[in-house]
Amino acid sequence: MSVMPVISSVLESSLSAQQVSRDTFPTEPVENRFEVSFPAMGTLIAIVTYTSNREVAESAFSMARQRVQAIENTLTDYDPESETRRLTDIAAHGPVVVSNDLWNVLMACDRWYQLSNGKFDASLGQVTQLWRKHRRAGRLPAPEQVAAALEQTGWSNIRFDRDKHLVEFLKSGIRLDFGAIGKGYAVDAVFDVLQQHDLSQSLVNMSGNIRCGRSPPGAKYWTIEIAAPKSGQTPVRHIGIQHCAVATSGDLWQFTVVNGVRRSHIIDPRAGYGVPGPLSVTAFTDGSAADADALATAACILPDDEAIALAESLEGAACLIVRPAENEDETGSEFRILESASFPVSLD
Repeated sequence: MSVMPVISSVLESSLSAQQVSRDTFPTEPVENRFEVSFPAMGTLIAIVTYTSNREVAESAFSMARQRVQAIENTLTDYDPESETRRLTDIAAHGPVVVSNDLWNVLMACDRWYQLSNGKFDASLGQVTQLWRKHRRAGRLPAPEQVAAALEQTGWSNIRFDRDKHLVEFLKSGIRLDFGAIGKGYAVDAVFDVLQQHDLSQSLVNMSGNIRCGRSPPGAKYWTIEIAAPKSGQTPVRHIGIQHCAVATSGDLWQFTVVNGVRRSHIIDPRAGYGVPGPLSVTAFTDGSAADADALATAACILPDDEAIALAESLEGAACLIVRPAENEDETGSEFRILESASFPVSLD
């Protein structure tokens, strides 16, 4: 995910590049608030929890770090020795048994492929690698290169044996990319560790993939600030949350200009090009951060009306789509906002 919301609670617990004033919230003794952040999966993960027991918090943080490292070692597509990369190398030669973490992520990807009518597709690794390489070099891939990479994709070319946790690729060259769900899955795993330690007043944030439990002491909720689709614009709104997951996706930090069109790093599987921007999508679920992550990505690719309809079809889900206003002078607003019926109202 690319856009990081601002998180705050009773002690200005801002976990991103911006802050919310501490005057907005009551204060809580510092000794009851514990937080840690560490690098993981190419970004930072931040954890905040409230407890009177320092040893419990430190134990949970230690286990969370180990859990995230194990997930990264499994899911990364940067390490040729990761389980995901090794699966890419051998699954076209016959069925392969995979670990629980990899199986769970594959099943989540399969579910979202079905829910999004194929717009969410984790088999696009060859295409994302192509764009990643050319973005670093400051040039665009040739259309024939994009077409060739697309030939080595297609979620329908992956077969699963759900009883034995077997995976087989029916086409050679397929490369998996879990960039649209992996961080959400890791956030869920960390949140589970916190729950196992009875740390119910906790929040986990990894690059805008958030999961939170009960609100902090003395506060009604955790507060997030939804960023605008362009850097420097006024935030869209502030929202209070608890017992939910939220993810924001779009092209605020990662985009490429192709023939004068700003395109996100999020690839449309039909075309092999990034979706047009500027664009910001914020997705909520009443539980899974992996689902919020996937919904935010799918909503970036789907037509806006279909994205809203998808969110409204899922129990406990909601989404908000923000684009620049088409006629700002006439509307007086910087944004054009579409949102599902159950999206939380602004605190402003």
